[in-house]
Amino acid sequence: MGEADAIAPRPWALVWPLFARGSLTLLFGVVTLLLLVLAVLIPGIVAGLLLVVFAAFVLLDACLGLGLLFFARGARSDRLHLLARTVVSLGIALAAFAGPILAGRPWERLATLVAAWAVLNGVL
Repeated sequence: MGEADAIAPRPWALVWPLFARGSLTLLFGVVTLLLLVLAVLIPGIVAGLLLVVFAAFVLLDACLGLGLLFFARGARSDRLHLLARTVVSLGIALAAFAGPILAGRPWERLATLVAAWAVLNGVL
């Protein structure tokens, strides 16, 4: 190991300032604007894409809930609450994954599923 190895910059050290100074927020803003432009140009495809992304998010939430249900030790009421949230999340995820397959209005389906998931999560 020479002196050059000891002072060589690490790749993450070069990238970190971009995230630490708000550039990640700027990146999300640019991606949001790109999705907005795409939604105006090709609305059906973007709605289908957002349905799949939302379905993946909710499915991941359900899988994490199942993991907590099986491996965490909690009170019976907590486990019932977690089971109910997991079942709701799985149902919404299946409906969202079926969304791009079904013919119809994908924006309405996306709005309905997101609203249903938010309300049911809030109630539970």
